Amino acid sequence: MVGGVAVAASKSCKVSIDAKTIDTASPGDGQWEHCITGRKSWSISADHIVQSLSRAAIQVGTTVDIQVTLRGSQAKGFAGFVDNVTIASGTYTGSLSLARGIFWDKTNRKFLLKVVLIGVGELYYAAWTVTDSTPYTSPSAYDTFKCDGVVYSWLDGDLMSEKLTGRAIVKSWDVQGTRGNIMMGSFSFKGTGPLTPASLPATT
Repeated sequence: MVGGVAVAASKSCKVSIDAKTIDTASPGDGQWEHCITGRKSWSISADHIVQSLSRAAIQVGTTVDIQVTLRGSQAKGFAGFVDNVTIASGTYTGSLSLARGIFWDKTNRKFLLKVVLIGVGELYYAAWTVTDSTPYTSPSAYDTFKCDGVVYSWLDGDLMSEKLTGRAIVKSWDVQGTRGNIMMGSFSFKGTGPLTPASLPATT
């Protein structure tokens, strides 16, 4: 997404992140190069179907907000985020009508089933039988989950947003047209500043 709008009919993109290296020397093995890490840079290119010549052309040289996300068509859905809630003991086996969705606890780093009981209030369970809990209670590395259109991956016992954000200059735009065919274009973006994974959102 560029400036909050998806690149028109884009079916391919390329994200490149590069780290410069600075040559150094070692007194112990002077015949071999050594290096240390320098500054990092990034760029993105995206092909698209051209819908407007003028609108695309005037974007070259401007600075835009960039978002790159996974689609996550196989991701398991969940309802939102909580933080450091008290986890009820045992396994919830009651009515599904009392369940209010599955939430990720950012401190306990667990998926929890939220249940609302009359006269008791909200309870959160780490195990339940009213729906299939296995994808949430026993995820595998790189399993994907989705909330509010954002995909998250489970790795090393934690959840990470699969959305990169940054600022970039629209460096170039190429367009190719052939009579009788769809006109295709390609944007090139040069990052200015970091390209960083989005943090987990606030609790609901």
